Parts: sequence; C-alpha cells; structure tokens
Amino acid sequence: MSLYEELHAAYLTTRASVDEIRDQTWEFAGRMVVGLAAHIECPDDSIRVVPPGVDHASVNHYSVGAAMTFRDGAWDFDVILTLKRGEGRTRFEACDFRIPFRIKRGEDGFDIDIGKMLEKTIDPTQQEDFDQLFDEIVNSIRDDLEKQVDKYLTPDVPRRIGF
Repeated sequence: MSLYEELHAAYLTTRASVDEIRDQTWEFAGRMVVGLAAHIECPDDSIRVVPPGVDHASVNHYSVGAAMTFRDGAWDFDVILTLKRGEGRTRFEACDFRIPFRIKRGEDGFDIDIGKMLEKTIDPTQQEDFDQLFDEIVNSIRDDLEKQVDKYLTPDVPRRIGF
C-alpha cells in the first residue's frame, strides 16, 4: 500500500465517523424541534428553523439539516417561534422569537447551548430531558415578555419592545 493509499484509507475512516456524528446530530435536532412544537401545541406555521444570521422574516423554508451550520466543533441553527396577536389585526400582527441553538454530541448525550437562556446535556433516550428543556424554553420566553412589558410601562427605561 502506498503512502497515498494509507492517507486515503485514514481519510475515509475519519470521514465516516464525522458523517455519523453529523447524521446523529441532525436527527436529534429534528426530533427536538418537532418535540418542542408538539410540547407547546403550536400551529405548524408558527415554528420553523433558519440558519444563523438569516433574517427571521425570510420566506424560505429549511429542513433542520439544511438550516444547521458547523462552527467551532458544534452545530448551530435558529428556531423561529411566531406568536400571533389575533385575527383582524393589521399592525403588529405577530411577534417572532429567535431561539439560537448550538448542539454538540457529548459523551452522555447532546450538549445544548441556547443563546443566553441555558446550557444543558440531553440524553436522547430520556423524554423527561426533552420535556424539561421545552419547559425551560417556554419559561424563558414568558419571562422575557414580562420584562418587556415592565420596560414599556416604565417611563424612564429605554424601550426595547419586541411586540
């Protein structure tokens, strides 16, 4: 076997391992997004995924795998959760929440970093881990909404209202 053939064989082995990790991460992320939508019982058109940095108003539809980008040893993608104000409204009709996910396969499951909200490890075989994660995401959004109202109603506080 030539040195080139040895390098080629080593590359193929490494590539197969990297592809397996990628596929497992994509499958886990897809399960997580579908699980979040089911957990909060939102309409299908109220949750979607986009690559990091893509405008949340983008009309493009991405699969989880297509939305994920690999950076610094982890996979990044954003979930956009749209909360609609109600029928008949024409102004400020909806509010989009961007939830930035960063996922890396670890020894005990998947390490997840969600923006400034939380960091945790999820065992993909434990539904309780997913449910706890989803509840923490919902609570963070709820807390953020309450803080925004407080800022809006306080006259001397700069307003950064998201709705």
